[in-house]
Amino acid sequence: MGLSQPLDRSRKLLMKISKSTLIEFLILVSLLGVAFLGNLPKIAFRADENMWINQSSHLEHFVTGNFRPFSEPKVYALTMPTIPEYVIGLSRRAGGYKPKDLVEIWDWRMNYRENNAAGHVPNQGLLWWSRLLPVLLSIAAIAITFYLVKRAFNARAGYLWIALTLLNPWLIPTLQRAMGEPPLLFCITIAMLASFMALQSFDSQAIRKSIFWIAILGLFTGLAGQTKTNGLAMFAPGAIILVLLTIRCAAVVRWRFFTIGLVTLCLSSFVAFVGTNPFLWSDPIGRTVQTFQYRVEIMNGMQADAFPKRVIHNINEAIQIFITFTFNTLTTLPFPYAEYLQMLLAGVGLFIVTSKAWATVLGKTVSYAALSIFLTGLFLSIPSFFTTLSIERYYLFPVYFASILVVVGVEWLLHKLWTVSQTRTRSQQSTPNPEA
Repeated sequence: MGLSQPLDRSRKLLMKISKSTLIEFLILVSLLGVAFLGNLPKIAFRADENMWINQSSHLEHFVTGNFRPFSEPKVYALTMPTIPEYVIGLSRRAGGYKPKDLVEIWDWRMNYRENNAAGHVPNQGLLWWSRLLPVLLSIAAIAITFYLVKRAFNARAGYLWIALTLLNPWLIPTLQRAMGEPPLLFCITIAMLASFMALQSFDSQAIRKSIFWIAILGLFTGLAGQTKTNGLAMFAPGAIILVLLTIRCAAVVRWRFFTIGLVTLCLSSFVAFVGTNPFLWSDPIGRTVQTFQYRVEIMNGMQADAFPKRVIHNINEAIQIFITFTFNTLTTLPFPYAEYLQMLLAGVGLFIVTSKAWATVLGKTVSYAALSIFLTGLFLSIPSFFTTLSIERYYLFPVYFASILVVVGVEWLLHKLWTVSQTRTRSQQSTPNPEA
């Protein structure tokens, strides 16, 4: 009798928590759905979407075992990863659009009007359905990030971040197009969630759960790399988390855990990256290196010639553009000198996130979500420093993760102001009135 009452109370509490979490999730997904799908037909078409939609026929080729088109023409094989093609292919097929319905590839020698006259612009139906699955992946990525921000800090930070994200005039349209950014962000956020779960579920006496999540982390790291090459940077957070877990292992199983974990991380990444692109099968290492080299050549050659004003000439320009894009131009509130205010807030946020992450590493506190966010944000933002062209899409991750830092800084400031206000109020209430 005495035991059943606490159990009943615990069960009711869990049901209450689950119900509130479900309601919160439904409200969040509804808001994101309205924000992403409500104006989808009005989002301006980009020529790059033509490329991805056209090449989405690789989905049918892959499924039917016709692998020759993955190597022809070689310029597309070297510059266009396959995962966005498959995602867009699945999306358009859901709307009943087959390869025969696709438009011809974009001709970069012609302007928009000429390409449109030549029939290179997809109709509204094909464009909408090609964007649908990428949009759903974007919604999932933002929902996952919200969960981790809430776990790392508090609900206020999570809600503030959602508001900041939904009001960003650059980020939302970028994640609504039939291009590589939505599946890339989705793969990275799944990998980030897996890194959190590997830490959260670790048990030195039962390592299978952590190994499972390391496998998921590696799998989505490989898929991210096959979405855009900078996605492979997620391997670094995975390796660091594996080392941290190894240190926490009992001495008897430490090296066994590290060996199994490293093989799992490398193998799952390799299988996902190579297995989804038939072009790499005959020479995985050589053709991967060739892909990187050719991508650099394209950026320094054809793209630099096409966009001379976008060329970054030195490290000083790279830093200045990185700061301007990350903390002003591509943010929710772009205005003159906004970067100074947002860098200040992000600096506060970075200090808090770093402190939580480092304290977790030292075992002084437990904030696995903060550690996962810190490592992912750090290593995924680094490649943006090395781009040779100032194209906005290349700064997706710095903008995305800097917004979390800004929100953490804002939440800290609001909390301090509230605390000071409450302290003054209590002080005034406790001071005796001499006229009383």
